[in-house]
Amino acid sequence: LSPLRRAGGNAALGLAALARYPQLTLLQLAGFGLGITLLLLLAVVRVDIIDTWQGSLPEQAPNHFLINLQPEERAALAKLLLTRQIANSGLYAMARARLVAIGDRQVDPEGYTDLRARRLAAREFNLGFSADMQRDNRIQAGRWWEPGEPPQAQFSVEEGLAKSLGIQFGDTLTFDVAGQTVRAPVTSLRSVAWDSFNVNFFVVAPPQMALDLPVTYLSSLYLDEASEGLTLELVQQFPAVSVIDVRPILAQVRAIMERGALAVEMVFVFTLLAAALVSVAAAQVSRDERAREVAIMRTLGASRRRLLGGLLAEFGLLGLIGGLLAAGLASVSGYVIAVELFELPGRVSPDVWWLGIGGGTLVVGLVGWLATRRLLGVPPLQVLNSD
Repeated sequence: LSPLRRAGGNAALGLAALARYPQLTLLQLAGFGLGITLLLLLAVVRVDIIDTWQGSLPEQAPNHFLINLQPEERAALAKLLLTRQIANSGLYAMARARLVAIGDRQVDPEGYTDLRARRLAAREFNLGFSADMQRDNRIQAGRWWEPGEPPQAQFSVEEGLAKSLGIQFGDTLTFDVAGQTVRAPVTSLRSVAWDSFNVNFFVVAPPQMALDLPVTYLSSLYLDEASEGLTLELVQQFPAVSVIDVRPILAQVRAIMERGALAVEMVFVFTLLAAALVSVAAAQVSRDERAREVAIMRTLGASRRRLLGGLLAEFGLLGLIGGLLAAGLASVSGYVIAVELFELPGRVSPDVWWLGIGGGTLVVGLVGWLATRRLLGVPPLQVLNSD
């Protein structure tokens, strides 16, 4: 602060006051910095990250899923979708399967301490069969099977499932499919963009492994408002098919997130109010000394306007520094949350910086001015005589 203090003017008075009360300055910085950081972080999560997630969905992302299509109904469904020009993902074979062994180890849900691992070990999987890897999948270990390769029993496993259940590249997995045992090694681990709403599976096998298994088919569709009537037609023509509309699910998820964000926002507002009270309390702690300083400076000829400018500069600079630190912390935290938690491209919004710096300067400056402005109205002689 010393170089800036030598510059003179109201800023010099404000900086000098901050330097005279280092402990109170740090206390106020911590209080306001934390409050502003939480508010900015909420804005980043509620606006930037959620909007980025929604914007990451491609145009005409699938909004309906068809499940339980029988093998003999494939041609009729394909013809119907082609005739109506409905965008779809194609048909994918799948079988209900339960994982019974990883290598020589029997899969027992009670053998896992993690709750997610227990649920995964206890449930049945949709074992998928496909010659081609989905475009939103990425191989993390091993390789995908290539066209023209000799038929080979093998599995490709989603990396999150593998991590939860302790599946390693090269392990042999054993599934029970309607009483039939299906066993094959893991030849690849892959990441899956689940939020793409494409048809994806935890475990995928080559198509030839489905030849002797009881399979059904599923597909995903994009239906606009003009094609809404197709769902009724599908149910009438294919009675066994279940049509799942995911739009209400997405709307409900967003509503829940908004309500949760609102509740957290109220907590953060109270945090900011608490920080304001800390600043007021800190100003009150130094009130007597401030009053004496103001009285001496007025006796030496300092104008009321100059002293008021110094107070505004002091608390405005405090808010500026707190807002700057808060914007930095919120930007870094928001980036980490977006990349690590939501698995979205991280970005730093410039709005966070001007909101943090501008808002911090205005709010803290106003609070500080309200807490100390009465000192300027006390006659200097009254203050000095009270000493």
